[in-house]
Amino acid sequence: MEIKKETSKVIIKLFNGVLYKNDNPKEWLELGKSFAPIGDYLKPLGVEVIFDEAEGYAYLQNLEVEEDFPKLLPKRTLSYKVSLLLVLLRKRLTPHPFARGP
Repeated sequence: MEIKKETSKVIIKLFNGVLYKNDNPKEWLELGKSFAPIGDYLKPLGVEVIFDEAEGYAYLQNLEVEEDFPKLLPKRTLSYKVSLLLVLLRKRLTPHPFARGP
């Protein structure tokens, strides 16, 4: 399978981190056009593209595969303080079912 130069740039950007629509408009358009070939290229590596067009970001995630299959993207454990901060932020941002309208 032949990958175009522009598509290769998108794959490299995705391996480097999150791809944002506003920061990388050319790569974002190429990702939209070449989403299926990029997915086909990454699947044998045990990686998939998470592409949220509405929010304007895309990133790579490990596929759920056998335990003995090596992971290309490492998992990072968060410290207790960071975990607590994220829980508190999520609690604050989650709407309450009893909240009244404006």
